Amino acid sequence: MYVRACISPSLTLKPHTKSPGCQIQRVLNREHEIAKQHLANGNKDRALIALRQRKYQETLLAKTDAQLEQLEQLVRPPPSRL
Repeated sequence: MYVRACISPSLTLKPHTKSPGCQIQRVLNREHEIAKQHLANGNKDRALIALRQRKYQETLLAKTDAQLEQLEQLVRPPPSRL
C-alpha cells in the first residue's frame, strides 16, 4: 500500500497535519493503540472491533490515494513534442 508522507509542500518540511492522509494516519495509530489496550485488559472482542475499524481506515486511505493519483494524471499537461 502506498501511503503519502505527512509533510507540507513548503521547503520547511514541517508536519502537515491538516491533510486527510495525516488525519487518517493518526486514526490508524489510535485504533492500533486501542486494540492493544483491549487485549491487555482481556477484551478480545473489543480489540477485534478496533482492528476492523483500522482496516476500514486503511482501505479508505488507499482509495483516497488512488483517487489523488488519478486526478494528478488528469491534470498533468501532456508532454510537449519538439
